[in-house]
Amino acid sequence: MNRYIKSLFVTIFIYVSLIATTIFLLSKEIKSQSAKKSLNRVKVTIVSQKPPQKKVVKPKPKKKIVKPKRRPKPKPKKIIKPKPKPKKIIKPKPKPKPKPKPKPKKIVIKPKPKPKKIIQKNIAQPKQQIKQKISKTTHGVSKIDKKLIEIKKQKIYEQIKQAIQENKKYPRKAVRRSIQGKVDVEFTVSKNGNLININILQGKKIFYKSVKKAIKYSFPIDIEKDLFKDNFKLNLTIKYILE
Repeated sequence: MNRYIKSLFVTIFIYVSLIATTIFLLSKEIKSQSAKKSLNRVKVTIVSQKPPQKKVVKPKPKKKIVKPKRRPKPKPKKIIKPKPKPKKIIKPKPKPKPKPKPKPKKIVIKPKPKPKKIIQKNIAQPKQQIKQKISKTTHGVSKIDKKLIEIKKQKIYEQIKQAIQENKKYPRKAVRRSIQGKVDVEFTVSKNGNLININILQGKKIFYKSVKKAIKYSFPIDIEKDLFKDNFKLNLTIKYILE
């Protein structure tokens, strides 16, 4: 169907174009014939024309160009700037002081009370008792001397403990993490008062360095001659407690 419709349109177009061309050619012929007839009727007439006279145009007088007077430039007005207001000096607020780090509690070891010296009055004793006392002292060191030596030793032990406690420092890491604990230590001291070695038995590792430093800085210690016959060992438990 499409082919037939197309062919129909093509044929119509061809016929229309042919008709249009024929009409166009006929109209041209009619116009040419009418133009020939009009030419035959027109008569030729020659008219003599005078040459046109040239008009002399006088030049117009030039106008005087009056230059406009220059107006004096107005003086610039003095601009009085307003004085700037003094700025308020805002003092910065003082920063809040950081809270002081909690100091580790010092373990205060109270020294044992000194034994009161018993002042014996010179009382006339019988001769028999004096003989017995002399016999005891001749065989070895008297009991009173032994007690005095023990008291002196205890004083040195307390002195060592107090020195270690004063030299002890709470580690920063432990303070930040708020770690508490204790360390068991054993160390040997020479009879002259020098430190020989340190042995940590048990405890939290974070406190090991501070314990060793505290013990090292606490020596040497002044000790009386012949108070200790040999080197002696000390066992301590050093506590770390936050306030």
